[in-house]
Amino acid sequence: RMQHFERRHKLCLNKAIAQNTVTGCTVMINKALLDLAKDTNHHDIIMHDWWLAMIACAFGSVGVVNAPTMLYRQHGNNAVGAKSFWKSFRFSRKIKKNITAALDVSFRQAACFAETFKNILPPQILQPILSFSNMPYLSKSKQLNLLIHYHFWKQSFMRKAVQVAIVLWPF
Repeated sequence: RMQHFERRHKLCLNKAIAQNTVTGCTVMINKALLDLAKDTNHHDIIMHDWWLAMIACAFGSVGVVNAPTMLYRQHGNNAVGAKSFWKSFRFSRKIKKNITAALDVSFRQAACFAETFKNILPPQILQPILSFSNMPYLSKSKQLNLLIHYHFWKQSFMRKAVQVAIVLWPF
């Protein structure tokens, strides 16, 4: 609720590439996912829960349990932690640097994913991943076309608006 994530019974890969919506402490995986993930240890993997979600979407599916299964507690030493969108999105002179850095790591992670699984991913799944990872090298209009064509949308209206603003307006 705090993050304004859509409640879906099935997360699609193109959305999973664009944004992590999986909380690691609540994840359950099967042996097939473990077998695919266990030998992937790369510096471009941002978060283990995000990586697992991408693998699950590419080779299987992600289900949602619509009932609380744990009590989430935050403290001052949380590595990441949940923040409201407005608290995490700081309007400052550093905004370009922060947004650019966040996008850069997600593009690198997608490239790492494509490289890791290129031999076992079908072309119709591999192509969108490669397209996402190459977005920084494309013109603004081509980036916008890819967002629309492949539905690389982040969740919540405000995040989508920021995505479009980043593509349309030079920083």
